[in-house]
Amino acid sequence: MWQFAKENGLDKEPAFAWWVPHTIKKKDRIVDAVKARVKVKTHKYGVQVPMTLQEAYELDTKNGNKLWEKAIHK
Repeated sequence: MWQFAKENGLDKEPAFAWWVPHTIKKKDRIVDAVKARVKVKTHKYGVQVPMTLQEAYELDTKNGNKLWEKAIHK
């Protein structure tokens, strides 16, 4: 949003003038805070959880069973 405002000359408008410089300075902190909120779950109850079908089939091959395949077909 701040990039759009700056590129289109809106950062001089009163509505944007106060927060554009502040947001540009705090950009890295804002991005880090958003990334911290999003957690990628790779394991649940000690079991690795696949993110894709391909990964599920690879886990079955690695573990020597067909548990994920059965779950997908179910």
